[in-house]
Amino acid sequence: INPANAGAGLITGTSLGSGPVSVTAVESAGNGGAGTNGAFAGNGGNAIVTNAVGGFSGGAITLSQTANAGNGGNADVQNGGNGGNAVSNLSQTSLFASPFTGTSTANGGNGGNGGSNTGAGGGAVATIDLVSDNAVFATANANGGSGSSGGAAIATATGSGSSGLASANASTPGNGPVFAVDAHATGTIGS
Repeated sequence: INPANAGAGLITGTSLGSGPVSVTAVESAGNGGAGTNGAFAGNGGNAIVTNAVGGFSGGAITLSQTANAGNGGNADVQNGGNGGNAVSNLSQTSLFASPFTGTSTANGGNGGNGGSNTGAGGGAVATIDLVSDNAVFATANANGGSGSSGGAAIATATGSGSSGLASANASTPGNGPVFAVDAHATGTIGS
């Protein structure tokens, strides 16, 4: 049985002047159940977070959201459960923020240990797109889960502003075949 997909609601921070605003959201899905006495192990739950954080200020705004997928359950005879998939998508505009900083992170679940085989690692997709009239710093981190095969990891970061940097980081464990690792970033922002 898979735990239900997890999803966070919008969390917003506001400064009426130019004070700094920092908003963080972490969504963690449940782990799969153990398979004992020959029973099958459960798969980890998926974590999907889209635009869970926002902020309003004429000063610095820092946004961070993370999706943590559940790990697969262990089994004594059967295969371990597969790790869940994690998706974190963050797209926000704050024209007056200075600077506007954001991080979107997705962590795939690890496969469970099994009597026959280890479960597969879960995939991870992290995207971020920030827009401001001032400096923008956008980072996407995607980490595939470990297991009989490493989970796919795809990270994409874009930003639009007067200056700043967009960076994308994707990784997956080295054990077992790797499905995919892909990272795209627009690089330095502004002229």
